[in-house]
Amino acid sequence: MHCLAGRISLYEFENSTLVPTLNQLSQEDDINQIGEFFSYEHFYVIYCKFWELDRERAFLLCRDDLLRYGNHCLTEASHHNVACAQLRVTRVC
Repeated sequence: MHCLAGRISLYEFENSTLVPTLNQLSQEDDINQIGEFFSYEHFYVIYCKFWELDRERAFLLCRDDLLRYGNHCLTEASHHNVACAQLRVTRVC
């Protein structure tokens, strides 16, 4: 699953091993044993950014949290695209 545009199609997503790998990660005591997509170091960087953005500590990023990312570098249009993508994923699951 590699795309130079930074996107994958629904078909590619459904036929990837991402979801089974995430399920495997949730059951593995030592997540460092599973390095198919990312390492613990990658996770830690993502987690720290998430924690920084989630000021309410709700473990969810709301619109305002997301717009703070990158010192407010995301536009309203980019937020809209993320929100719409989340709706599509939610409907598929």
